[in-house]
Amino acid sequence: MTNWKKVLEEKGAFWCYGGVGPHVKTSMSGKYVDAYFNSDVITQEPQLISEIIKSTLLPELSDNIDYIVGYAPYSIPIAFEAAKLLGAKFAYTLPSEKYVTTFSIPDGSTALVVADDMYGGGAALATIQELESKGIKVVDLVYCLANMTGQETLNRRRILSAASMKTSKYSPDECVLCRNGSEALLPRTNWNDLRND
Repeated sequence: MTNWKKVLEEKGAFWCYGGVGPHVKTSMSGKYVDAYFNSDVITQEPQLISEIIKSTLLPELSDNIDYIVGYAPYSIPIAFEAAKLLGAKFAYTLPSEKYVTTFSIPDGSTALVVADDMYGGGAALATIQELESKGIKVVDLVYCLANMTGQETLNRRRILSAASMKTSKYSPDECVLCRNGSEALLPRTNWNDLRND
């Protein structure tokens, strides 16, 4: 069995705070973290995404899934590739005041929520809530490439991932890394600076 965490580390998709230099301010939640998974590194390689999904997700599914649903922007390539491999339809939610979908998914359809990564699960939970409010049955599994929550479940749904790593999360006003003089940076636009420290 492939050690996908090692593969993703070798590709340069993970970053961990090493005690000096900047740390990460996540773009979705605004939380400050000491470890980060940058899916941009991986989404450049659709064949790799396909291999990961075939190895980790496909063997775990027993239900017939009608839709694979991601959330914009970062999980779209992963959800799209999963839909292709499963022969399912594809949809995504958009962030606004809550996550909303503009796709016409028929009432009673079955959906699997797919993410690139998960730190607290807020976007995945908002996507699940949006789908269920429209009468869509969301399976009891959430899939992501990198589970950074340190948990195995998200509101009683099992989290299945290719790799996992526990990260510490801080609100901006309680960040111990900031108090120690580390600068918080948005990760994707500062990836090279983070990786070089």
